[in-house]
Amino acid sequence: MNPGKVIPEWVLYLFIRLWNLGVFRSLCHRHVHQAGISNRDILLLQIPLPPLPEQKKIAEILSVVDRAIEETDEAIEKTEKLKRGLMEKLLTGGIGHTDFQDTEIGRIPRDWKVVRLGEVCKKTNQIDPKIEPNRVFKYLDVSSVDNKTLRIVDYQKVLGKEAPSEGEEVDSKGRRTIRNC
Repeated sequence: MNPGKVIPEWVLYLFIRLWNLGVFRSLCHRHVHQAGISNRDILLLQIPLPPLPEQKKIAEILSVVDRAIEETDEAIEKTEKLKRGLMEKLLTGGIGHTDFQDTEIGRIPRDWKVVRLGEVCKKTNQIDPKIEPNRVFKYLDVSSVDNKTLRIVDYQKVLGKEAPSEGEEVDSKGRRTIRNC
């Protein structure tokens, strides 16, 4: 990088933007089991170039936002840890109990019962999207789940006739790819 023309932090944020726009994916040359982008293609990219003082201000503003995101992520992580602890305590010990019993599934309040899940829930039939081709289904895959929180963070709506079969994936633009496992 030429420090007289660009500030590295500004270039980093520009690259993040280009990544989010899919620019690098479009430049990607696919090879057997790998992909790459040539230096030539990167160097030929046309980019907006504000004056150095403006680059610095842009990078500073985005850095402040990044720090706020990191602090928020830390607060969320602490809150989720608290929730996991509360779930463990509340789902096995209840609220305000002092008398407990040992059971085949562990220690629980004395006035609780141990039952089979099938006694309180019923199994529903799985619906095959191919049988209902015009019904809209919510499609989930592993990318739909946040790795840290294990919460569903995204899903796609697809018609039954367009639902991927096992071994297929649909990206955010609706393009199908076959998974190789």
